[in-house]
Amino acid sequence: MKKTLLVILIMLVVLLNYFKLNQDSQVTLVINDETFVITKNTTLENIDLKSLNTSTNTTLKIKCQNAQVKYHNKIIKNAATFKIKNINIQKDNFIKLELKLGKGNYQSLNINTLPSTFPEFSVEGKGTNGQYYVTTYNKYNKEKHYIYSLDNKGNITFYKVLANMAFNFKKQIIDNQVYYTYLETVNAKYEGRNDACPTKLIVLDENYQKIKEIMYSANINTENHDYYFWSLDHYIIGGYTKEEVTYQNKKYKIWDFHLKEVNNNQTIWEFNSHDNLYLIKYFSENYSLNNDIYVNFMHFNSLTIDPIDNNIICSFRNLDALLKINRQTGKIMWILGGLGDEFGLKDTQKFSKQHSISFLKTGELLIYDNGENNQQTRILKVKIDEKKKKVTSFKEYNLNTYLPRMGSIQALNEKDNIYLVTYGLGASKYAFNELNLETLEPLFNFKLKNNNSLFNVNKYN
Repeated sequence: MKKTLLVILIMLVVLLNYFKLNQDSQVTLVINDETFVITKNTTLENIDLKSLNTSTNTTLKIKCQNAQVKYHNKIIKNAATFKIKNINIQKDNFIKLELKLGKGNYQSLNINTLPSTFPEFSVEGKGTNGQYYVTTYNKYNKEKHYIYSLDNKGNITFYKVLANMAFNFKKQIIDNQVYYTYLETVNAKYEGRNDACPTKLIVLDENYQKIKEIMYSANINTENHDYYFWSLDHYIIGGYTKEEVTYQNKKYKIWDFHLKEVNNNQTIWEFNSHDNLYLIKYFSENYSLNNDIYVNFMHFNSLTIDPIDNNIICSFRNLDALLKINRQTGKIMWILGGLGDEFGLKDTQKFSKQHSISFLKTGELLIYDNGENNQQTRILKVKIDEKKKKVTSFKEYNLNTYLPRMGSIQALNEKDNIYLVTYGLGASKYAFNELNLETLEPLFNFKLKNNNSLFNVNKYN
């Protein structure tokens, strides 16, 4: 009897120890700054990471508790750290592990180098040296949002999963310091005509770590198109508020556009549409301002700095015009294009619903003309005489397509006429490509599955 009780007690102890061993068994994985705890109750599937970067080593830390991990034929029973060099980010490449929890068998676990939710794309050709900086555009669905970069062959070199949609991802090199910036939506609620939503300007360091968030003010929403960045304390940023205004005895509901330059936490100058209501008469959309919807009657979408006098030029989609604004007073200096044009543009020269403006080394303005009026999207190079208020040269490059919204143009090599074109909403073939603007011969093509659109793409060395 005593022997039987002893045997039963021993069996109970063994069973309890076995149960405890399996219950307490876990593996902790730390990939860069992300932690994953895997237990017996974890369903082993592929793991998606929130961010990965090929320019630095990937750190993999493994800690075992009553468990074992096999990695590259090495068995880890306690803890180990590995540095993964030159990681290749792509759909079919994994960090492969085998995990043994408690007394169980080894099971495979794959860590995706590229998340399973990353949008599918294809590429053709090879671009000039540099990296493409891209944000996903999936406003009307529940897909994940990303900022990411590609090399000139289309290999992903960095990605980061975001909680919200982002716009205008840029690389900034200031006093040999690298920053990355983008606008990320805040509680995104698209409303009214020509959608807008509140954002914040995000600043990352050279390792893609967030170091600052910038917002227009507590009472004015940051807008979601463009900005200018010199340093953490010096930038130009746009915003908007809803206003009910009266102009020439008529009442309007508008988004009041705001723009300001901040340096050392001080506003140097500020511009707003409320103080320039006469621009309402230049509104060019095909619907009325007299309705119950707040209308973005100017619709800012791009800005650049004049290298001659350092004043700012802005593109306003719903005015079909560019406005030059004084960076000391915030006053309008001139209007190019639209119903308020002061430069005598011919009908064939007038642009409509344009995006993306910048200056070329030749002094020409580079404009992405969506071309609503003629249902034809063009790239324009326009040189003006500001004193005489006339156009001195005008060149157009027809893209042989019509893209009603979004899009951009960036000069990469003016001498060889190489440009980066983002095709915006309605792109039938490519989301963006790098091409010779004279011949339209592409060097590099990027296509998204289902012809998804991109707002804009930037390229930097």
